[in-house]
Amino acid sequence: MGRLRWFRTIRAQLMLGFGIILLLHGISAAIGYGSLQRFRSRSQTTLDNAAQLRELSLELKTNFLLARQAEEAYFDTWQGGNIDASAQVHIQTNHAYLAQARQKLAALRKLEAQNPELAEEFALLGSLFNNYESAFETTTRRIAEDSLNHEVHRQLKDLLATLPDSQRAELMLLRMLVWQLMAEQQTYLAN
Repeated sequence: MGRLRWFRTIRAQLMLGFGIILLLHGISAAIGYGSLQRFRSRSQTTLDNAAQLRELSLELKTNFLLARQAEEAYFDTWQGGNIDASAQVHIQTNHAYLAQARQKLAALRKLEAQNPELAEEFALLGSLFNNYESAFETTTRRIAEDSLNHEVHRQLKDLLATLPDSQRAELMLLRMLVWQLMAEQQTYLAN
């Protein structure tokens, strides 16, 4: 009974109360520290993802800008009247940089699982990318086809110039057919 009597004293009750408060404070601190560590870990993961996203985005932008420079060089070459091997080099350079940009876009899409809110932006970026590639391919193909058609037009003009001026029916018919062919070719080129 002597022991229980001591527990009934104010000193014992204060010690027990402060002990419980310290215990609860210790548990609270441990929970807070654990939460802080989880928050820190998640924050670091988020920062790492953001840094990776930024780095891949910059590399994608760089590759795309280099592809655009190759495109501009191609068009400068074409406007200079050259559709030769150097123009093909610009097309191949464009394709190489676009392939690298595609790899960066694929890597960015892998980050989409960690950042689902970016899915719409990645889909739009992929669509814009596909549209650019398609437009460049179509344009270069049309330029190559048109250059061949312009060569045919030049050859027809040369043929017309070599035909003698004569009133013979066969030569007049041949001249008319060449003129007709040139007109049809011009109509095709205008479309």
